[in-house]
Amino acid sequence: MGAGTGATVGKLYGRERARPGGLGTAARRARGVTVGALFVVNAVGEVVDGAGRVIAGARGVRSIQRALLAGAEPRLRRPTREHTTIGLVATNAALTKVETNRLASIAHDGLALAVRPAHTRYDGDVIFAASTRGRRRVDFEVLSALAVEVTAEAIRRAVARPVRRP
Repeated sequence: MGAGTGATVGKLYGRERARPGGLGTAARRARGVTVGALFVVNAVGEVVDGAGRVIAGARGVRSIQRALLAGAEPRLRRPTREHTTIGLVATNAALTKVETNRLASIAHDGLALAVRPAHTRYDGDVIFAASTRGRRRVDFEVLSALAVEVTAEAIRRAVARPVRRP
């Protein structure tokens, strides 16, 4: 058993409708620095692709987000922290403690791009950040953009299932 085992997504309308979540990774390099992400996805919401199409959500529900906006009542009644998407964004760029903390905060934008709805009262989403404190400095906005991208990609990869070949 490992990280992501038993994780599910799409639970807002009942656990019985949930689909498998899991563990996903992604990394990107730009301007001489790398930003990587590692996420365990166990969300109440659904996971969507870059165009907003559901790639993993509740069985029998076309879109949790649309159903919620149309007035469908969630089946979960009490907020718990059993539904946590947790991740790490790491870089080899030189960052201060304050910048590292800010990078973790900004990475939540990537979570919101990939999970709908995100940050519900039923979720206990947490993102950590780390820097190897390499010697290379790069514009913080570049790191921010990379962190958002790799976060969303890692979350999407966590629910992607490999194609089975005969």
